[in-house]
Amino acid sequence: MLCVVTQFTKTIICQSHLCPLPLHVAPVYWTYDFTLRMYPLPDVIVCADKYDPFTSTQVECTVTNPVLRNYFLLRPFLSRVHSVLEKTSKVLENSSGLPTLPRPRRSWD
Repeated sequence: MLCVVTQFTKTIICQSHLCPLPLHVAPVYWTYDFTLRMYPLPDVIVCADKYDPFTSTQVECTVTNPVLRNYFLLRPFLSRVHSVLEKTSKVLENSSGLPTLPRPRRSWD
């Protein structure tokens, strides 16, 4: 199981796409493909499906699959998300007092 989790995590992060499958396995609707891209790479990726729960971290990005059947099993996941958000508090205050996120740097900036 650990090898599958590590491979899944590395594949999702390296390809920066939520559906990193070949075209013969999962056809792509190119009009909406941009919605599955992850650039810049987020701090946390939650893959909530029916498979066993796991948490794996690669390249400062945590990929997790929490157990969503019971709130008490979800509590450790919520505390993990809270700690990641505290560590990466990149939210800036603008003049109106509303939080804004910094713009990602692009190669042409």
